[in-house]
Amino acid sequence: MAQEPLPQPRGRLFWHSLTLWREHWTLALTYPAGAAGLTPLHRDLEDDSTVEILVSGELDGADMRYSTFGYEVLIYGDLVYQSVDDVVDSTFVTGPNAEDFDVDAEEVRRALSDQGSWISLPAAQYADAVETPETVIDRLRQEYESRGGAADFDAGEAQTRDDVDVWVYTSEQSEIVITADHDEPLLREVNTVEDDHEIHGTFTEWNSVELPAEPEDDQIISSDQLQSIVADFF
Repeated sequence: MAQEPLPQPRGRLFWHSLTLWREHWTLALTYPAGAAGLTPLHRDLEDDSTVEILVSGELDGADMRYSTFGYEVLIYGDLVYQSVDDVVDSTFVTGPNAEDFDVDAEEVRRALSDQGSWISLPAAQYADAVETPETVIDRLRQEYESRGGAADFDAGEAQTRDDVDVWVYTSEQSEIVITADHDEPLLREVNTVEDDHEIHGTFTEWNSVELPAEPEDDQIISSDQLQSIVADFF
């Protein structure tokens, strides 16, 4: 019996087929800090430092978790939460202007922790800094197409990786790995090279993401409370 030919990575329809009918998934992306635009935000990072970006949750970002070097945010609809530790560290420890603040970061941390564990922040503050799963897959597709699209890739090869049957498509600089299932292909890996830096992306938890529970009211510090508490140290 003749083997069914491998599907070919051609255009928008191919990429959409990899996420169609999937409500949520997790992406772990290993990236150079400079290419990710994180270097100006953290004084300890160099352009060639390797960071991991984790995007996990619903495709449209309605309920999701986004984390990278220096911070993690939980998003539930229009509500955005960032942990006390992340806010203190990104402002008074690792932030680019941390040395300008003549305050004891640990004292600020203790004062905030007495009031709660999570800080509720305006969603608009993260509009440009946080990508949804859907925008990540669209950005990867655009980068793929800008490099020549399917014409740049080979016809694909059937392999087994981590005990899973997959199809592997390679080009001079990139690799796409998909589960070997004609009825339900799932994107598993995207590996590429950008400006001499290796970028690795792994996709997991298709339709099975478990997000942290939304913080309880008594653990939430409002942005007004945050400003009031921090103001006492100046």
